[in-house]
This record gives sequence, structure tokens and C-alpha cells, in this order.
Amino acid sequence: MKNSRNENILRKGRIANWQLVPLSILTLYLFLELLTYVLICAGVLRPDFNSLLKNFGASDKPYAHFDSTSGYKYSGHLPHLTNIHDGRIVYDHAMPVNNNGYCSIYDYSYKKKTGCQRWMVFGDSYTAGEITDTTWVDLFQKGLNRDSIEFYNFGLEGAGISNWHSIFFKEVVPQYEFDGVVLAVFGDLRSTSYDLTRDFIIKHSFVDYSGLNFFPTLPETFNRFEEEYKEQLFYESSIYSADRIEGYRAKLISPEKQDFCFKLFPPKWYFSKYLSDAFQFIRKYNSFQKKYASKDLDANVLNGSYKAEVDYTKLFGKEKMQKTIDILNYCRDHNKKIYLISIPSYNIVKQDSLYYHNNLYNRHLKQLTEQYHCGFFDGYELYDSIPRDHRDKFILYHDSHWNRKGIDLFVKILSRKR
Repeated sequence: MKNSRNENILRKGRIANWQLVPLSILTLYLFLELLTYVLICAGVLRPDFNSLLKNFGASDKPYAHFDSTSGYKYSGHLPHLTNIHDGRIVYDHAMPVNNNGYCSIYDYSYKKKTGCQRWMVFGDSYTAGEITDTTWVDLFQKGLNRDSIEFYNFGLEGAGISNWHSIFFKEVVPQYEFDGVVLAVFGDLRSTSYDLTRDFIIKHSFVDYSGLNFFPTLPETFNRFEEEYKEQLFYESSIYSADRIEGYRAKLISPEKQDFCFKLFPPKWYFSKYLSDAFQFIRKYNSFQKKYASKDLDANVLNGSYKAEVDYTKLFGKEKMQKTIDILNYCRDHNKKIYLISIPSYNIVKQDSLYYHNNLYNRHLKQLTEQYHCGFFDGYELYDSIPRDHRDKFILYHDSHWNRKGIDLFVKILSRKR
């Protein structure tokens, strides 16, 4: 009887086999969370899924601030931006910021000069000039007489139709005199990124780092941004002293961020964030493939032999497409000229070296051109003049954006089409 009672006590103290599985999973999960946090503190990882690569970005001062109209604007005078990947410089330059918070060597005025034609240019990182030592807009402007024609660049890194729509109707239309609008549109099948379907992007520089993210809506005030959006921003780059950045740049090595763990205290569920972002990316990409191609993404979407009609409103979403239509309708109703430019995606050119002109996004822009009688420049002409085995020399190292050689060639071709 006594032995039986002892066995019951021992049995109650043991962990049943069915309990071992969830306990093991929980232990493994907590270990991975702790390991992820330690690696982030050591500078091996950055606290977002997109930064698993050995990439280091930094600026010598805060260079972006939240704006309830545009999502964000640039700030500071000539902030120095550096990006190093695997011990090699991706870009390293001082970025000009003008009086209205956009990347340009030219200040903006609301009133036009008499007899001057003014164009308002909207674009993303290819147009903003954040990652190159000049913008294609400024370089194009240098070849023109600013007393007779001028181009104002409202491009922002990561921006798309949501930011452009807000800037156009809340900032440009009420304040600026202008004659025409240029939409410099980028689309990339690999990342399923298209400027005309993007949510609002918000960027902000704090004391020690810059962060950014996309959101469905734009907060009305900075206080609301601080309350609801600040914690959701992905870490993008550190803010270090100019001397420290110069040291990293000179040594061409990825810096150790041993002090970064203090910015991340108390710890958050970073491993969960990695998993969540990874699953979201996979789901988004799979949805894109099912939506845009019936069987083979290369053959059905990219290939020039693809002749089927596409319902772009249904494809990209009615609400997002309406923002583009709003801008085009306003210009048409107010006798403003419209010009569409397709910004070339190097990934599309690599994926289909023969039919890249006929990619999905180019076809959509051409349809808008015909419907609204816009001017159109096919930016993929940039790659027509470059031998296939030399095309990578016109983009940044470990980045699909064009480098200064790419911008120079793009502006040269664009100037011939003017």
C-alpha cells in the first residue's frame, strides 16, 4: 500500500510524454529569441527581416522627419550617407537637401518666373537621389535654361502613388504654379513592387537611428505618429559621428555595433518579427504569381509573346488605381501636361534579356498613355545601348539601383527624346 502511494506521487511529479513536445518547442523558441537578440546586439543582424544580409547603413546626422502631407521630408544640410556591404562601399556621398525638404541642389519657389515652364516630378528612390551623388532630375535640369523650363523633384525613397497623391493635392496644387506633371514609375516583378500600388511610406530619424515602413494610411499629426507608428518602423540605418563613419569607410569593413543592444532594451520578440515578415513576403509573392501569371511567370508576364488583354484595375486594385486616375484627371481637366516615364528594373532585364520592354508595368503605363494622351518615355532604352555582359556596370554593387554611370546614360538618352 505504501509503495503504491509512492508510485502515485512520483507519477504526478513526472512530465507526461505528450507534454514534452510543446515544452521542447517552447524551449527552442525562447532559445531562438534569445539568440536573435544577442546577434542583433553584436551587430551580426539588424532588427528586421530585410536586413539579414551583411549590410551597414549610416548617416552623420538625422536626415528625415515625419510629415503629415508627404509621409516624410529630408532635413539637415548635406547629410553624409554611407552604405557598406560585405566590406565594400555601395554608396558614400553627401545628399543635398533644399528649402522645401526634397533632395535637390535647387531651392523651390511657389511662383513661376514669367515665361518659364515648370514640371513637377514624382518618383521613388531612383528619382529621389538618396543613394547617389545627384538626382537624374537635377542632372537633366543642368542641361536646360532654368529661365525657360524647370523641373521640381518631389521624389522620396520608397514613395509611390499614395505619397504622390497626398503631395500633389495637399502641397503642389494649393501652393505651386506649374504646367505639367512627370510620374517616374518603377516596377519590379521579383519584389512585386510597383509605384502605382504602394501604401504610404513613413521615414523618421531619431537620435541614434533612422527607421521606415509602409502603412495603409498617413497619420494626421506627429503626436499620432509617435503614439501609433514609431514602434512599427523598421530600423534602416544608424546615426554616427562623421569621424566614426569615416573610420568605417576607410577600413571598408562592416562595423561592430556593440552599443546597439542598448537601443534595443528591453528585448522584443525579434525572432517572431523575422518569421512574420518572411511569411508575409512569401504570401505576397505567391499571391502575385497566382494573380499575374497562370502557369509561368516569365513566359506569361514578361515575354513579348504574351498578347492577352489585362484588366489592370482588377489586377492592381481599384482603390490604388483611383489615386493615379485622380492625378491624371486633374491634369487633363486643368490643361496640365502629363508625362509618364518607366524607370527600368535591372531585375526584369536580367530575367528576360530579350523582351524586357514588354514587361507588365510598361504595358500598363502605355495603356495609361493612350487613354489620357500622355507623353511617354520608355526608360528601358537605357539597357538597349549596353552590351548584355556590361549591364551590371551601370548599377550599384549589391543593389539594383543605378549608379552614377547609369544616371548619366539615362539622362543622355532622355535628353535626346525631349
